[in-house]
Amino acid sequence: GYLFYLPALGVLWTAAFYAMLTRGRQGLIFAAAAMVFSLALWIRTYDLVLCPSLSVGTHFLWHLLSAATAYILFVALARTVNRPVGDETEVTRGVGSTS
Repeated sequence: GYLFYLPALGVLWTAAFYAMLTRGRQGLIFAAAAMVFSLALWIRTYDLVLCPSLSVGTHFLWHLLSAATAYILFVALARTVNRPVGDETEVTRGVGSTS
């Protein structure tokens, strides 16, 4: 069940709020990761309820959204590690953009 993942969700939201307080707009990418993981956990929780209405089921969405969460966090970490607080030069670009 979902109870196993609640501590991770709590840590993720706590990190998102902390990042928004200390890094300003840079922290929003952590909040995006928390939102995506929240949706993934919701889908995992209601998988058995939703499966009868979808022929392919919904479990694959859990895996896709969990992977998306990991990707967003890796991008966020790469953009914020060793950057001074208030340096918002990387924030204006979208996740994964190269220009």
